[in-house]
Amino acid sequence: MDWREWAKANDAERDNKPEALSDLFVLDMSYANLSGSFAAAILAEYGATVLKIEPPSGDPARNFTPDGITAGGVGLAYLPETRNKHSIRLDLSSQADIDYLKSLMSHADVVIETSKPGWLYEKGISYFQAREINKSLIWCSIYTYGQYGPLASCGQEDSDIVDQAISGMLYINGEMEDEENPKDYQVPTRFGNQMAWYAGGSWASFGIMTALAYRDKTGNGQMIDVSPAEAFGRISNASASYHFCTGKTLERLGSHDASVFPYTYFPAKDCTAFIAAFSDINWKKFCHVMKREDLSNLSTAYRLNPDNMQILWKEISKWTQERTYEEILQAIKKADEEGIPGVIVPAKVLTPIEAFNDNNSWERDILKRVNLHDGSYTVLSNQGVHATETPPRIKWVDTK
Repeated sequence: MDWREWAKANDAERDNKPEALSDLFVLDMSYANLSGSFAAAILAEYGATVLKIEPPSGDPARNFTPDGITAGGVGLAYLPETRNKHSIRLDLSSQADIDYLKSLMSHADVVIETSKPGWLYEKGISYFQAREINKSLIWCSIYTYGQYGPLASCGQEDSDIVDQAISGMLYINGEMEDEENPKDYQVPTRFGNQMAWYAGGSWASFGIMTALAYRDKTGNGQMIDVSPAEAFGRISNASASYHFCTGKTLERLGSHDASVFPYTYFPAKDCTAFIAAFSDINWKKFCHVMKREDLSNLSTAYRLNPDNMQILWKEISKWTQERTYEEILQAIKKADEEGIPGVIVPAKVLTPIEAFNDNNSWERDILKRVNLHDGSYTVLSNQGVHATETPPRIKWVDTK
């Protein structure tokens, strides 16, 4: 059997397969925070029973949405994180509701919360108190500055944009500065969606899973302290090491990469095209494709100079913008067929609609139609993980 056929056959019928976390009970106490919601949603996709705890007025995150658009009454930014969850509303100014929450904690496996450090402790429902009634409880606290340190008690709510700002990632994202003729858009640039929150939620779910593995060995729970800012900074690539080695800051380079060139985007007739041809042998091949042998002997060091990157980008763009993506692709394939050594990697930059309509995404179940309680339906991005025995899945979304 062909390998791809085997992989497809073993990924089929994911809705009828066992759930890896079906015996897990999780309390999602995130509030106006997609980091905690995302972490809980990941666990829910693997079968955990997730109970969302909301205030009497509901979680403000339910209103997070672009252009005021809702589906089933829920904001589109929050909707993906309601997958497979149940919800109740509790008033934590009421002792009766606090006592009820304590009873839930007494037999919960995991608690995820995003409140300011110490707030739950003052109400008698922090990990410090909950572990007395449930020693196997795994407690995950998510907050911009973490649970201790000089800024943990600043009183500021966790916010994705603050997480991005203090992670160091926002500074290096955006168009490179033109010192002689600066533009108003050449500034540190926010990542388009809540990337710091999603990074925090990803690391939180991973931390919870490792804590569960430890609990299986010892029977003991533990507290997990996650800062989305630190989580986002973890994927800052070479920034910290670069500063340590050079004493300098890795500055913004726009769509360029400080380590390799070309490894960026170029205008084509019908789209934006990505092209990677950064090592010397690949660069020579790309120059052959463009019929620009006059550039083929430019060294790696020359190509990595930010000023030279801009010059070469313009020269390459002259070639790409006169061709459609298909023409660019065929020119590269022709060089492959001619046996020219080296590898050039192209890609067409898809719009979200083009990505949604891509047959590969639908066949791999990356997009999922989900029915809503009001009789309508929506389409959500499915989990990016495939597994032959215990795959994650979307079963419903909580829009009530």
